[in-house]
Amino acid sequence: MTTRKTQKTTPKAQSKQVAAKQQLISKPKKKPTRKRKPTPASWVKGQSGNPKGRAKKGNTWTDIINEIMEAKTINVVMNITDESGTLSRKETKINAVGSQRNIRQLIAVQMVKQALEGDNTAQKTLIEHEVGRAMQMNVNANLTPEELPTLKKGEDPIAVLLAKFTKGQ
Repeated sequence: MTTRKTQKTTPKAQSKQVAAKQQLISKPKKKPTRKRKPTPASWVKGQSGNPKGRAKKGNTWTDIINEIMEAKTINVVMNITDESGTLSRKETKINAVGSQRNIRQLIAVQMVKQALEGDNTAQKTLIEHEVGRAMQMNVNANLTPEELPTLKKGEDPIAVLLAKFTKGQ
């Protein structure tokens, strides 16, 4: 039988070992952080990634249309080339006069006038603007004429078809 030799430690060494163990227990290990080497294209600390800042307003379709609609007068010049190659110039001037303060109000007044005169497109546009567009529901039943339910006198065909669809038949 062999006996194991035990190391004799001094009390000072024991206290160092105990202190080291307590430090390990009390502090979680930090993962080593790997820092990449900066490339020539990387930013310097404190440098912005967008030095020019946000794009300026005024170049979107909405901004252009709003600018035109808010104007009091619009001068439109068109160069028109017909099939024979003749160039003609057409100028149009639109003024918001009277109680209309801008072109948007002029267009709105004209649309209301057209709607009152019976123009269905103007009426529909005004109603959709006020209320919103109607939801459309497409139902594709793929029913053959033999599969259609027979209607009794006084029955609503839509109610019968909806009942058939909700039952899953």
